[in-house]
Amino acid sequence: MRIMFCLVAGLTIFFGCKPDREFETPDTTAPIGDASNILPGTIRVNEFVTVGSTFGNELDSIGSTSDWLELYNTTNDTIFFKNGEWTLTDSVGWYDKWVMPDTFISPKGFLVIWCDDMDTTITQLHASFKLSSGGEDIGLYYSKAGAARIAVDEFTYTQQSASTSQARYPDGSTNWIVSGNPSLELPNLP
Repeated sequence: MRIMFCLVAGLTIFFGCKPDREFETPDTTAPIGDASNILPGTIRVNEFVTVGSTFGNELDSIGSTSDWLELYNTTNDTIFFKNGEWTLTDSVGWYDKWVMPDTFISPKGFLVIWCDDMDTTITQLHASFKLSSGGEDIGLYYSKAGAARIAVDEFTYTQQSASTSQARYPDGSTNWIVSGNPSLELPNLP
């Protein structure tokens, strides 16, 4: 009987345990493991519009629209952005210009951040900076207490045109295009 119990217990443990996977849920009790699990390219700045967006946000007044950028999760795991560990900037020299609040991004999913200098979260994320249509940097960084800061994604762009986006095509790739079809929270189009 004791041997049977041990055999059943061993099989339960063997088959019942989940593999060691990171980013299983957006639950704050199971966020990201140690910093070695976040690598450059894990999350990509996937698309952005600096002038003449056809999309508005909850804080835009009638007839005006804000700059925005979209992040893309290149992994098959939900990634939790813990407040204080993730930052976003429009100036690579000032890596912590905007500290991201607690939020998450689904596997192969999108996360929009409105770059409207509002620095608030109502139902959408609003960063503490705007994007220059004349060109500048965009940087996404991860830094867990006691670990080195990781440049998860950095990109320098040049002069932008109204009503177009600069986008990775296909999503999450290293290939950038200028698109006349901005695709907020949808796969990028040429």
